[in-house]
Amino acid sequence: MLTSRSEPPKLRLVVAPTDMEVQPVSAIAAQKKRLLEVVGEFDTAIIVKQIGRRPPLVFPAPVAVAEGRNVNVAMRDHSDELAEIEKRGDIVLSFQSDDRFAWIRGVARVERDRTNVERQWSAAFDGWFPDGPLDPGVCIVSITCAEGEYWDYRGSGGLGHVLETAKAYLIGSEQQCAPPHGRVKLSSCPARRKPRKTASSTPRKPSAAVEVPGAASNAPDFASAGLLNGEPLKTELVD
Repeated sequence: MLTSRSEPPKLRLVVAPTDMEVQPVSAIAAQKKRLLEVVGEFDTAIIVKQIGRRPPLVFPAPVAVAEGRNVNVAMRDHSDELAEIEKRGDIVLSFQSDDRFAWIRGVARVERDRTNVERQWSAAFDGWFPDGPLDPGVCIVSITCAEGEYWDYRGSGGLGHVLETAKAYLIGSEQQCAPPHGRVKLSSCPARRKPRKTASSTPRKPSAAVEVPGAASNAPDFASAGLLNGEPLKTELVD
């Protein structure tokens, strides 16, 4: 039965898969390994800590790749930077050299137990803290990586990747070779999100319209001026 009012067309949202979703599992695993290898070649990182709407904290720190997907950072205890990290553990580490670049995002956890500090200590920390893990004012910040991205252009802008792929093809290896650039998720550890704003129970009052005498008669006619047709609006000076 036909009605006087036609139903509005229903829209269906289709989300296209990203490049990371359509990649085979072996290729993603190769990129994860490549990312950790690139990060592991650095002994210093630039740490970026966002603090609400204020400018972020940006400072260097010694780093070392730990077991699994963790990255350890040695920091001075009771510092302002560490206090901000303990308030909210979301953190980003950036790495840069002439031909290698990377960043990782994760959640930080502060370790002050001296036994664990000694166990997680790395030679990369010695230059920053000469007293070593026995220094009571040093703690370890362990970052569980959630995602990261790398650019590795050693060997004439990615020539090494071409050689590795050709070698794997010749020997019949099914192992995927990671490309010079990749972005992957390392774990299901998301960063904390801000709580959604709930709608107020009290409806907002509509803005009061201000009527200007003669506004309708003096309103410009954009259609006749050619502005709606893509033509520029012409103006003339009147003496």
